[in-house]
Amino acid sequence: MAVEKDGRVLHRQKLNAYTFFVLCMLGIGSISYGYSASIIGTTLGQPSFITYMKLDTRADGTDLLSTTNGLFQTGGVIGTLMLPSIADKWGRRWACAAACILLVISGAVMTASVEIGMFIAFRFFAGAGSFGILAAVPILMNEVQIH
Repeated sequence: MAVEKDGRVLHRQKLNAYTFFVLCMLGIGSISYGYSASIIGTTLGQPSFITYMKLDTRADGTDLLSTTNGLFQTGGVIGTLMLPSIADKWGRRWACAAACILLVISGAVMTASVEIGMFIAFRFFAGAGSFGILAAVPILMNEVQIH
């Protein structure tokens, strides 16, 4: 970052390995939104998933599949609205970390889901984490980058 005094530049921050590493990791973190939002299409289309969750024998199977997408978006709205409060209280870095932790835990539980209700519930938390990352990462990258 350049610091000016009386029109003169006193110090200019240079790109170092740490800053580059942090920006790369934040970039990878922002990819997690796209992955979480898109992977569900192939998951819900797998016949083995439909059979395992017993959606092929239920009358409301299609409704439950739609609910998985709807609750992801609902979680995203809640996550985005909660992010500023978390960032104001603990800082943007911790808000981004909290969203990442929420996404990782919800992804692990969705992977281990034994019934559709469990999968749908944690899809909500995955949405909150994904959209939280989507909201926090660009702001955090702007603070870390070289000006």
